[in-house]
Amino acid sequence: MSMSAKGPTYQWSSSSDVNKSYSLLADGKFPDGTNPSGFRIELSLTTSVRTSLEEIRNKLGLIANLQNQDEARRNLAKAGVSVARSVTNGPSANDGVDSTYQFADPGNADLSYSIGIKSGLPVGDPPVYSGAEATWDISTNVSRAAVQEWLSKQDYSVLYGPDT
Repeated sequence: MSMSAKGPTYQWSSSSDVNKSYSLLADGKFPDGTNPSGFRIELSLTTSVRTSLEEIRNKLGLIANLQNQDEARRNLAKAGVSVARSVTNGPSANDGVDSTYQFADPGNADLSYSIGIKSGLPVGDPPVYSGAEATWDISTNVSRAAVQEWLSKQDYSVLYGPDT
């Protein structure tokens, strides 16, 4: 279990499928104007399944930026890449529909990539909500010192707790 400002997240692996895992978020900060606190608890279950490289390659055309498409294609071509597809069921209208594909760089443990699919976009006039797009994101783990250096260059000051 991990704890965030929203609430606890529980993670576990499938006992019958080594390629499947789950994550349950109990979001205690979900806005609710009918509740005196202004919030309610909303549960979101994310299912992650290892998927084929072919499945994600078939989605690359949804990335509008051609440089990002090429970068995604190059990184997927690296030996040892394993891709997981995650789908979340929660309060959003597209939950249970839109997937996020994630994979780590096999040569650099500090780099990971994701391709998020967004469906139900308007197409045509009058609009038909059948369009889809994808976003390409890169995450890099950095040291605390690197974060502190960046913050000081931005002229930010941060109060650190004992576990920060």
